[in-house]
Amino acid sequence: MQTKLPGSLPFDPDLTLLSEGQTAQITGKAVSTLQKERVSGGGIPFVKLGRSVRYRLGDIKAHIAKNVRRSTSDAGGRVA
Repeated sequence: MQTKLPGSLPFDPDLTLLSEGQTAQITGKAVSTLQKERVSGGGIPFVKLGRSVRYRLGDIKAHIAKNVRRSTSDAGGRVA
């Protein structure tokens, strides 16, 4: 759902940018794990702004949803 901030463009919460630390707290991963995943090309997509690394809330939510399982034998790949 998009809302409009007074005198500005529509606000999309899924485009909210979070730091490594905030992303680590949400996902339960260590910051070092997020860093290693960036190097290897796996993990959550990220945004590079100058020297800053940020993660979009929408990408974090999609990553979590993609990893939902119904049992230990569930290989994933399906919408739960």
